[in-house]
Amino acid sequence: MTSSSADLRKKSPVNRQRNAFRAAVLLLVAIGFDLVLSFRLGFQSGDWQLFARGGVVVVFGAVTIYSIRLIRRNRVKAGVWAIIWSFLAAMLVTTSLVADFGIISGLIEVFIVAIIASYTLSPEQVGRAIAVSVAAAVVSVTIDALDPVFSLPAPDTFRQALPIWAAVIILLNAGLILRQFMSFPLRGKLITVLVGMTAVTVTIIGGFFLYTLRTNLRQQVVINQIHDSSVKETAVQTFLENARTDILFLSQSRSMDQYLQAVNEGDAGQAAETLDVLAADFRTFAQNRFIYDQIRFLDVTGQEIVRINRAQGGFSVSAPENLHNKADRYYFQNSIDLAPGDVYVSPVDLNVEHGQVERPYKPTIRYGTPVYQGDQLAGIIVVNVLAEQFLELLGGGESPSFLVDIDGYYLYHPNPNKRWGRDLGTGYTVVQDYPELASGLFSGKPGSFETED
Repeated sequence: MTSSSADLRKKSPVNRQRNAFRAAVLLLVAIGFDLVLSFRLGFQSGDWQLFARGGVVVVFGAVTIYSIRLIRRNRVKAGVWAIIWSFLAAMLVTTSLVADFGIISGLIEVFIVAIIASYTLSPEQVGRAIAVSVAAAVVSVTIDALDPVFSLPAPDTFRQALPIWAAVIILLNAGLILRQFMSFPLRGKLITVLVGMTAVTVTIIGGFFLYTLRTNLRQQVVINQIHDSSVKETAVQTFLENARTDILFLSQSRSMDQYLQAVNEGDAGQAAETLDVLAADFRTFAQNRFIYDQIRFLDVTGQEIVRINRAQGGFSVSAPENLHNKADRYYFQNSIDLAPGDVYVSPVDLNVEHGQVERPYKPTIRYGTPVYQGDQLAGIIVVNVLAEQFLELLGGGESPSFLVDIDGYYLYHPNPNKRWGRDLGTGYTVVQDYPELASGLFSGKPGSFETED
């Protein structure tokens, strides 16, 4: 027994050198596949995070090649530790650059380090390697929980490939261990069994923890997003309701009543004087509110009587020769027949001047309400609201927000290029991006929806 144990101990360094060499070669092959995946996804998406991760994988591969040289020179311990440190560093960088991988990365770190160390290092070094991998796993989970601002939502291909990549490495190394298991000394067998049991235990506990954590996080995300959406919805509705209140106030203002009374009495001088007062009041009102692009009063024939325009640094009153008849415009036709106190609200669109979309883009929503002098219809008030004033309210908060019209065209999207698909002819719609949500979004019923990203 003594002679046999001595022989095994003599063979042990040789076995470790061979095992370390095999483990390093397997890692190098896996690094090659990982490198191709990172750069391929990077070129497809253009995300710098994937290129940065590819660079880290290149460094990991270079360290692994250097480690192979160390191992072949019988510096097994130095070579294996170089692999372990560079592997853990690459995984930590991955966790920083790609979101929602903290727990998965932590499990991969512990598994791979434990398996490689168990048949390439001495028993004392195995314990240290596992302790280092556990510490790295804790750091990975912490980084992921902190959610760095530059982290990239994991592409589906990456999300699927990384666990497969790790599983292949683990299985191949486990196969090498099992192949040599009977030749291990008793202490080596005990360590191998202990590492295996630890790995299985970590998998079960980690898997349960991962499932519980992801479930709780998903529920919290839904709660936060619903609250965030509710806050934004309230802010937008308040803005729009204030615009409705404004136009009703203008239609019932004292200066409007005085002008209409002068017109009805046929007093041209008084009518001209009160018209000037009305225009001045409109201009002052626009300057104080500063959410309007135009405020107009049109008579029953559609002729503009007063028009206030946003000008450079303030507002101006249009000269009489610049006033036009708007009887053929949809906002006049949709407002002139309304009952007193009713308000027409147009769809939100980009403002058009002389048949062309105005640049820079000016999202506009129009309000119209009839004006009465007693029981007699006198005309309408029309205000052009700068829709950007309330659309920008959707840009803050903890989660991205979208606003679409009844046909699914984006009125607001975090990516400006996807906005105004109808007006600009780009055709971007929420139905194209999220076809599975179309029926629910346009059902008219409140609810929450979950997508893969």
